[in-house]
Amino acid sequence: MRRAAAEGGPGGGRLQGAPPSSREGARSPRRRVLQRLEGDQRRRHGEIAPELPGESRAHPGRQGQGRQLRRAAAAHPGARGAPRPDGPGARDHRRPAGPGAADDPGGDDGRSDRSGPGGGAAGRRGAAGAGLRLLRPVLGLRGARRRFPAARARPQGIRSRPVARKLAFDKTLFTTGVGLTLFGVVMIYSASAVIAMERFGSAHYFLLRQACAAAIGFGAMAAAMYVDYRRWLARPVVYAVLLVATLLLAVALAADRTHQVHRWIRLGPIQVQPSEIAKLALVLFLAYHLARKEDRIDDATGTLLPLAVVVGQLTLLVYLQPDMGTAAIYVLLAIVLLFVAGLRWRYLLAGGGACALALGIMILQAPYRVRRVLAFMNPEDDPLGAGFQVRQSILAVASGGIHGTSLGESRQKLFFLPEPHTDFIFSVIAEELGLIGALAVLLAFAVLLWRGVVAAAGAPDRGGYYLGMGITCWLVLQAMMNIAVTLGMMPTKGIPLPFLSYGGSSLVASLCALGVLLNISQHSS
Repeated sequence: MRRAAAEGGPGGGRLQGAPPSSREGARSPRRRVLQRLEGDQRRRHGEIAPELPGESRAHPGRQGQGRQLRRAAAAHPGARGAPRPDGPGARDHRRPAGPGAADDPGGDDGRSDRSGPGGGAAGRRGAAGAGLRLLRPVLGLRGARRRFPAARARPQGIRSRPVARKLAFDKTLFTTGVGLTLFGVVMIYSASAVIAMERFGSAHYFLLRQACAAAIGFGAMAAAMYVDYRRWLARPVVYAVLLVATLLLAVALAADRTHQVHRWIRLGPIQVQPSEIAKLALVLFLAYHLARKEDRIDDATGTLLPLAVVVGQLTLLVYLQPDMGTAAIYVLLAIVLLFVAGLRWRYLLAGGGACALALGIMILQAPYRVRRVLAFMNPEDDPLGAGFQVRQSILAVASGGIHGTSLGESRQKLFFLPEPHTDFIFSVIAEELGLIGALAVLLAFAVLLWRGVVAAAGAPDRGGYYLGMGITCWLVLQAMMNIAVTLGMMPTKGIPLPFLSYGGSSLVASLCALGVLLNISQHSS
């Protein structure tokens, strides 16, 4: 930018520009400057703009200066394509310069005095106001859709469908369970025909009763397969089954003794063993409780104490019958599921130590239990007393060899082996079918363990996982304990072999549990 030489001191000078606006007298015909535009800047040579552009040189395509918004100009009646107020061809919206400009009642902003909403000179633009003019139609926003119906309250983890969504179940698991049951009916007849004839006058007595129990059990299994397993884990169902099992155990203690024990409830010709129903109730409670408390599994008061109360209550009622073998299954089942749930080792070791101490006290309280333990340690010391059952069982297994004596040709079942159709059914199988038959039974339970764990691991929720693991552990653990007693690896206890030993309550409970496990397999991924 050049400087113009000024009169005065050295280097002095001033920028040239327009004279200041008049502050006295009549108002200047020009409008007040509200904004300096691009055209107002000085040029890059010695001259500068003599004055700011006035209103008379308003750009034809630009809005005029002013403080307020302008309303749209009225179009000529009947005219189509009327020019836009801010486009080419529009009338000048500024106030005309002249003597009458100062008398315009609109003032500096160019607004005219109106006496009403429609006042003002034709063609003049005033400030835009709300509700004065609809410039164009505006589509209103669409209202909200009708809301979705609220979901009804359901128990946690329960689906709306009461049945399984698909019909594909684990056929291997199904075949294994049904095959063991049918095979058990045949072996019960083989093992009990002589005893049934001697006691009841009919060789088919135990066969017919077991066949009826199998039919009821298959019906219970089908029903359990049809009903969604999540229904079993509903809070009311869990506590209802637990309450019924507890009441039945209490009633059994007041019932008449059978073989010096209170294990059965007689309903005419039917006998019910509540401890078998309590196994299913215990598994349901453990699965329900661990699924809810899994994130707080180490909480002594919130998780472990309620579990210990329920397990201890059922164990005590069964122990008082007395049935120490079933009581041991309850405790072992709880320990296994706690281990699966991730309980810390120090709690498991502490609980196992406490259970071992309680077991020792229980054994010392009953002399016949002490004799059984001593006979287990050395069966030859009392071969005709406490060691008689174990000795005869081992003889039956050894007599079978590899191929066995053939079906129905067992000798140890002829009044040598006590209760060959119940607790020692595996000994008869090993004698009549040999090592091949015994290994086939072990393989069947191994398949049951494998497919049960697979079904539980694929369950869509933690409740199904613990329920499947609980049922699998119950059936397999009980089978292993029975076989261990048969082979002399554990002291003698009255533990039935699932699906094979005679007993309606045990068979129905086992098949019902298998049906629940099959339902879990239907939902497995």
